[in-house]
Amino acid sequence: MAIRFMKDGRKKPFHVYYDHPYTGKRVTEPFKEEGEAKQRNAQLKYQLKYERETFLPTDHSQDHDGEPTVDDVLFMYLRDVAARKKGWTSPNRT
Repeated sequence: MAIRFMKDGRKKPFHVYYDHPYTGKRVTEPFKEEGEAKQRNAQLKYQLKYERETFLPTDHSQDHDGEPTVDDVLFMYLRDVAARKKGWTSPNRT
């Protein structure tokens, strides 16, 4: 987690960036004021240390009356493919 100031005249020159704990991708959030950026940076530090589960994706399959949508099926498939690529075992497979 860090705050970067962009000097190129952007409307939101303060950027808070961090590496997502589960995907490993760099996430950048722009802010207009330095105070907002500092507050978000502190919040992210706390969440990464004590509340890592807040970064887990939400399970949308329970939003519908037991019938999964096409989006749900695609999400489950992609999650399974990503788990196999990383060498994890899927909770649905034995």
